[in-house]
Amino acid sequence: MAIGMVSSHHERPLPGFSPAQLRALETSGVMVGRWLSRHRRTVVLDAPAHLHTAATAQR
Repeated sequence: MAIGMVSSHHERPLPGFSPAQLRALETSGVMVGRWLSRHRRTVVLDAPAHLHTAATAQR
């Protein structure tokens, strides 16, 4: 499932990517995907509890 994309814009078209560059792009994509998945499972799910704690502490 795709949830986003990375693009770059250049004055002129770039030549094709080398196999090493394609592997680096694939590795970067996997790493970003894992980070986003972890972030969604941890930080995003913890945010409502954090907000509740912060709001009730100010009473």
